[in-house]
Amino acid sequence: MSPLPYLLPLPLLVAVGTSALGAQVQSSTAQDKEHFEARIRPVLIEHCYACHNSVDKARGGLALDGRERMRMESDSGFAVVPGDPDQSRILAVMRHEIEGLEMPKDGGKLDASVVADFEEWIRNGAYDPRDAAPTDQELEALLSWAAKLELRKQWWSLQPIVAPVLPEAGDWSEHPVDRFIQQEMLENGLLPSPEADRRTLVRRLYYTLLGLPPTPDEIRHFLADEDSGALERLIDQLLASPSYGERWARHWMDLVRYADSHGSEGDPRIPHAYQYRDYLIRAFNQDLPFDQFVREQIAGDLLSEPRLNSELGINESAIGTAQWRFVFHGFAPTDALDEKVRFTDDQINVFSKTFLAQTVSCARCHDHKFDAISQADYYALFGILGSSRPAMLDVNTAEIQQRNKSGLVELKAEIRTALAKVWSTWQLPSEELPEQAKSLDHPLHLLWDVDQRMGAGLGFKAAWEAASAGAPNAEPSLDYERRWNLASATEMDEWYSSGNGLPGGISSAGQFAVAPAGEQVLSGIYPAGVYTHLLSSRHRGVLQSAHFSLEGEYELWFRVLGGGGAKLRYAVQNYPRSGTVFPITEIKSDSWSWLRLDLSYWDGDRVHLELYTGQDAPIEVSGSDRSWFGVREVRLRKKGAGKPADPVVSGQVFEEVPQSRVELAGQIAQRIDEAIESWKRSAATDSQALLLDACLRGGLLANDLAQLPQVAKLVGAYRELDAAVPLPTRVPGIVEADASDQALYVRGDHRNPGAIIPRRFLEAIDPEPYAPGAGGRLELAEDLLRADNPLTARVITNRIWHHLFGQGLVTTPDNFGRLGTKPSHPELLDYLSGRMVEKGWSIKEMIRLLLLSKTWRMSSAASPTALALDPENKWLSHANVRRLDAEAIRDSLFSAAGRLDQRMFGPGFGPNSSTPRRSVYAESRRNNLDAFLQSFDAPVPFDTLGSRHVTNVPAQALTMLNDPLVGDLAKSWGARMRSSGKGKHEGESFALMFEAVTGREPAADELAALCAYADECRSAFRIDRERRRELEAGLASNLAALDSIFAPVHRRLLEDLEVGAPTGESTPFARWDFREGLEDTAGSLHGQLHGTARLEGGGLRLDGGGHVSTPAISTTVGEKTLEVWLQLSDLKQRGGGALTVQDLGGDIFDSIVYGEQTAGQWIAGSNVFQRTQNFGAEVEASTAPDVVHLAIAYDADGLIRCYRNGAPYGTPYRKGGRATFKPGESQVLFGLRHGAPSGSRLLKGLLFEARLHLRALSAEEIAASASGSGFVGRSEVLAALDPEDRAAVLEIEVAIAGARRGIEELGPPVREDESWARVAHALYNLKEFLYLR
Repeated sequence: MSPLPYLLPLPLLVAVGTSALGAQVQSSTAQDKEHFEARIRPVLIEHCYACHNSVDKARGGLALDGRERMRMESDSGFAVVPGDPDQSRILAVMRHEIEGLEMPKDGGKLDASVVADFEEWIRNGAYDPRDAAPTDQELEALLSWAAKLELRKQWWSLQPIVAPVLPEAGDWSEHPVDRFIQQEMLENGLLPSPEADRRTLVRRLYYTLLGLPPTPDEIRHFLADEDSGALERLIDQLLASPSYGERWARHWMDLVRYADSHGSEGDPRIPHAYQYRDYLIRAFNQDLPFDQFVREQIAGDLLSEPRLNSELGINESAIGTAQWRFVFHGFAPTDALDEKVRFTDDQINVFSKTFLAQTVSCARCHDHKFDAISQADYYALFGILGSSRPAMLDVNTAEIQQRNKSGLVELKAEIRTALAKVWSTWQLPSEELPEQAKSLDHPLHLLWDVDQRMGAGLGFKAAWEAASAGAPNAEPSLDYERRWNLASATEMDEWYSSGNGLPGGISSAGQFAVAPAGEQVLSGIYPAGVYTHLLSSRHRGVLQSAHFSLEGEYELWFRVLGGGGAKLRYAVQNYPRSGTVFPITEIKSDSWSWLRLDLSYWDGDRVHLELYTGQDAPIEVSGSDRSWFGVREVRLRKKGAGKPADPVVSGQVFEEVPQSRVELAGQIAQRIDEAIESWKRSAATDSQALLLDACLRGGLLANDLAQLPQVAKLVGAYRELDAAVPLPTRVPGIVEADASDQALYVRGDHRNPGAIIPRRFLEAIDPEPYAPGAGGRLELAEDLLRADNPLTARVITNRIWHHLFGQGLVTTPDNFGRLGTKPSHPELLDYLSGRMVEKGWSIKEMIRLLLLSKTWRMSSAASPTALALDPENKWLSHANVRRLDAEAIRDSLFSAAGRLDQRMFGPGFGPNSSTPRRSVYAESRRNNLDAFLQSFDAPVPFDTLGSRHVTNVPAQALTMLNDPLVGDLAKSWGARMRSSGKGKHEGESFALMFEAVTGREPAADELAALCAYADECRSAFRIDRERRRELEAGLASNLAALDSIFAPVHRRLLEDLEVGAPTGESTPFARWDFREGLEDTAGSLHGQLHGTARLEGGGLRLDGGGHVSTPAISTTVGEKTLEVWLQLSDLKQRGGGALTVQDLGGDIFDSIVYGEQTAGQWIAGSNVFQRTQNFGAEVEASTAPDVVHLAIAYDADGLIRCYRNGAPYGTPYRKGGRATFKPGESQVLFGLRHGAPSGSRLLKGLLFEARLHLRALSAEEIAASASGSGFVGRSEVLAALDPEDRAAVLEIEVAIAGARRGIEELGPPVREDESWARVAHALYNLKEFLYLR
């Protein structure tokens, strides 16, 4: 220290000291004021003033809006005691330490840092400059949204991204990420863990980037590369792998809650949803810059320069909007606006969380309670999304959509010319008119009518007057409330059209369509209107009206023609599904007709109209590849007004009265000639086009190829081009229509609209409304990427960090608001976010940067210091141990077994399937989620899920132990390793298997344990086999003994029955007597054994491990009776089928099923219980091994009747109609409910006889069949035995039952390689298999 102060004169020294003291006091006051204004007052205003003020509300006698009232005693004590935090109750209330006084009310606990600020403030004397409480006006301003918004905009996530200064590099690493991480570690008394071993790193890297384990060979290849750049090369190799896109696509699918169905009743598919998943895989693999990716997700269908995939011929950008369609849709809502609000809220929620990590959906009913999000923000976004409609898009490139069009246009012109030339020589029939002229719409009908009347004796004048009096007149012009004339270009401007079949605008009169096949040349000549098929019926088209409101009860009438599954409907509030009050009508006629839709239910609602080719509905797609429609007008009429009149064909209306038949015929011929000439010049009128079309249909103009050799070659060339027209590549999406601002719903009640809110972005970033006109999605996409929006870059950067490290720098990746967490390393997050933008928004570049850091490469072993000081690893002093996610677990099972099918793209596979493809291709059906994946916390697709739940519950262990898929894969893996390891010691193979699931070589004791376990299994199997042989030998001996007593008596009784058998017994279509064999004794449906099913004990033995099937049934099976005699071996079994008729895929079936819905009861089983209902009959409770006769009759009218031992079983019912199986497309099963054999579908028991009748037997016939079919049961035989033999039989049966029970307890016979399967299964259940270190 300088000695200077000590040399100053005393007065000067005193003066200097006084001045310094004053400066310290001033400095302290300034600091206190700054602390209060920055840390205390904003919290009080936002969280406390509303309930604790001096103006209108002071709950608990406490006002916190002024210094004096704040320090006064309240009902519960002193809130603030300056200098004494322990006595200041406000701190206990803020910490939620007093039950019932947790503040802020209705909100989360304030940040610990906020509470610490208050504690410091009180300890330092609670400086408070508020001499007076605010006035009414001042309080209102302080509590206004504008004031709250300014305060909330100070939250960390809304601050600009600032490029921080890199911390000094220590001796640990110079990598920028490591420098930030080390700085925080050192400040918190921590040191980094050492680097993980290379085996751990390679396994961690494979799972992180690919979601797949490395093979032992891949591990060794990496270990052999000791170069310092080996890890970097492996990272690049894996980033270039196609599997990388599959892995990272699944991460994004979690965010947009990807689903293949909409849920609710019926759970309808989202058609072609898989196209979005495939799009994601391609986008991640090619490292699509994230800014472009964002644009495509929000408005890819609107981009002026979309991203085209030349290899696939598609517009990739447009596929991105499919994410808007993954909403849940209720079934047939009676309040359509409520449903629209619900699914739009779903879209807003997912959008704001995914891209901004903001919970905008929380502001639906009021301004957000915590964040800078107003209710107006919510409805601004609602207006943007409400300006688009659910749709089906064609993402083929423009070139593909237009392919062959020019050639077709040229050929059509030539065909027109050639036809007109031929038609110009047509002549009116000189003799009797053709038979078709009887038809009212035939051009010669009036002439035919006159001829008929003249033939009856009338003169021409009288015949003319009578015939013309009955001719149709023009319809009154004003018979509707509203009319859309789609032959008018002006009115067409109010409609929205899409599809290459609707190039825009109306088609003029006289346009025609060439028939795509058959003998006809033209399929029609049309008046002005809108048509999808004028060049090809392979083209698509969607036509939608603007919204309009209904005030009254109306019905719609469409003047249309069409085919191939084309449909029309009205949509209420953009609801895309069909349902009870949401009808969809198919257009089935190729001639003009009126189709009606009843709108009366929707009085007071808002609707729009839609017509579309069959596969272009938003949801319920159907129809052929050739689908088309034409429409001329739509009319809105009062309900009950009736069908509008048909337009009149011009050949039937005459302004000048003809004076003779010759003159009448001449006038008609002249009109046809004029129509042909006009059509040739492309100048036909509507009436002329209708006349020519009627001439084609009526046979007046040549239209058969056989009649037109001059045209045949042109038509052949046209059809060849038409057949080569590419079909659409369809993808779910949305289209803009009726762009408009949205009313704010007061308190979120859609029945109480308030002020209109302009479409715009969040006001915390930019409150300016979007320009009127477009819907706003393009602008929204750009706002996500604007330089002054710090959220998008931070959010995606944090998501990448989360997937690489197991936890984000912000641990709530979907919520950067007040209820989320603050970043553990804010400067690092800003550094990475800024770099993300600077490096062109490259996700792969960011991943590469992070993976090359020492932070990522650290061991997961935590030091004692880390466990003590940082148990949650906030400061990242070691790697996090992570459980594999559901898809990685399933994929690893297949990978280890050598059965993983890495074929990419295309439609997925259904839930609960053993399909060996990667799990990213598993369909996510909302009402039928995959049970295995759900066990390991796969997402339920109802919300954004940026961080999956990770549970550790017994169900997971049980799944790995008992799931049939795991067991099957273990057998497959064991068999493969046994085969490949022949000639080697099995320990070598076990070591490879261990390495495959853990990534490391087993220790000597671990390998020894595996070998010992295999030996123990083999020893147990030997004992089981010996026990099985003993039981089977005893069983065979007892069965023979039983047969020696039973058989003679059984034959005698049968002979007696056959002598007196009743005549008129129903002859079955098929009959199987399993006492004799598997043959169908009535036909050719001979049975084939599968699994453990076998002929034994006088019948077909079913032990739950086998069944019998037949070839395809050659005839139609509709009305029918299923009949079977059987003896159950286990009355507690559930769901086994005795006798089944099913389609060859096992999807549709009718079956006699035991115990599926209710234990001990028989039902008529069917696909998804479509025709199944409880008969309400008695439960099978007898333990006696009696034979039971079951029959189920399926009547023509859908009535289903069941009989047990000839007597009615419960109550007949009708449900779901009657299934009809086509010839050659069905078969019979015994012992299996339907489909592939699994679990409860298989029956346990003995089948003696079965019959299939192709009609529904009467009750009397079934009773006769049960008692007099020639069947003799155990009871009858026992009764005929003498007492000694009867006692012997009972004793033998007890022994047989015991032997069977023992065999059943042993389970199916064990294969020779079962020990290998058991070892594989044990390895699958290792904790190391499921976890990533």
